[in-house]
Order: sequence, then C-alpha cells, then structure tokens
Amino acid sequence: MKRDTIKQTIDISIIQDFVLNERNIEKILQHIIKSNEQISSKSKKEIKKAIPKNTQFLLPKFIDTLFWCYYIICNGISAYELVHGDGFKDSLEMKIQLVYSVRENKELLKKNKWKRNAIEDELVNHKTISVSAFMCICAISNFNVVYIDGKKMYTLLNDEDITTNLNIIEKTANGYSIFIGNNAETYQKYIQSREQLWQIDNLTKTLRGISSYKAKDLQEICRKLHIDINNDKKMPKKKSLLYQMIKEHL
Repeated sequence: MKRDTIKQTIDISIIQDFVLNERNIEKILQHIIKSNEQISSKSKKEIKKAIPKNTQFLLPKFIDTLFWCYYIICNGISAYELVHGDGFKDSLEMKIQLVYSVRENKELLKKNKWKRNAIEDELVNHKTISVSAFMCICAISNFNVVYIDGKKMYTLLNDEDITTNLNIIEKTANGYSIFIGNNAETYQKYIQSREQLWQIDNLTKTLRGISSYKAKDLQEICRKLHIDINNDKKMPKKKSLLYQMIKEHL
C-alpha cells in the first residue's frame, strides 16, 4: 500500500507543471514577458502585410488574424492601428485575461459544447486560435458574429440587436478578415449574404444526415453552392444524388 501511495503522489506531482492553473499561467506570462524582446525580433519576420480582399474587409497584419479580428471588435480599428511592433505583448495580455473569462463561463461552454481545456491551450500556447475558440470568446463578450467561408455562412447571435451589434468575419486564402463598414453597411452585407450563401448551423458537421432534408431543401443548398439541380433531360435530380453532390462539393 505504501508503495502504491508513493507512486500515485509522484505521478500527480509530475503533471502539476502542465496544468493551466493560476500559478502556471503567471509563470508562463512572466517567462514570456522577460524574453519578449528576443521573441519579438524573431516574430517580426512573420508579420503579415494586410491584404484586404476588398475595400470593406480588413485582413489583420499579424499572424493570428482571427484573434486580431476579435481585438478589433473589442477595441475598434483605431486601437488596432496604434498597436506597435508585432503586437505580441498586447495579444498575450488579452489572451491571459480571456483564459480567466473562459473559466468564469462554464455553463456557456457546456451549452455550446466548447472544451475549456482546448480553448485555454489555444489562447496560451498556440500561435493562432481556431474558429471554435473565436466563437467562444465572442459569445462570452456577447458579440453577434457572421462567419463566411466560401459559399457557406454561420451565424452566432448572442444579442437580439443585430443592427448595431453585428460583426462579419470572412475566411480567405491569407487568413481571416473583418468587415469594417458602418452599422448600416454591415447589416446590409448580412442580409445580402443570407440570401446568397448556404446558412449552416454547425461548424464541425456542416451537412446533416440525408433524412434531415427535404428535396427542396437540398435543391436550395445546391443553388447557393452553384450546383446544377437538373439532369441532362432538364428534370430535377433525385434527392439522394443531390445530397451526394453536396457532400462531394464539401
């Protein structure tokens, strides 16, 4: 019994240094801040040049484009433009605070099936955050978000007022960009996107089982994906074929 107890104690002590508790977060923060100058000089080589897809979308100039879209939503374009260097210190401080916010919203995470440990790990240890982590921190901050990926769109509504609290993010070949029009322009872009794009309700499982759709639902999805719904005889394709074509398109 003593031997087993000692072994268990040793195992627990070994993993303590890898747990994201307050002590370890503070240690990480202190270590990173001390070596910030060295890391900063290396990171400057990785800074991306802002390449907006069009005049109304801004692609952040830093590596973690999705996080910086969140930064802009929180603080505005003016604050973003005042960030010096590679933005490392500014992003780190904000991400550390977000870790605490994530821990304070366990019910929200549970409701949306977001994994707390995975999101904390992304915020503290990864160069970039995922769309899932982005949606989580936006929900915590009560931001409404429209996410556009090609011909698909996903909407996260946390506030009923979408005319003044609406943010549009678009995935591009160079990262994630944010729509920077005024409230009226943003809302108009949302209405336009809703009419033209396939609105999905799950980011991880875009297409539900075939039994979840009627033939007309699949035809509408095909139209938005620019998939021909008629066969060579100009007759509507069968439901099973439409479903398979959508699946292959994805």
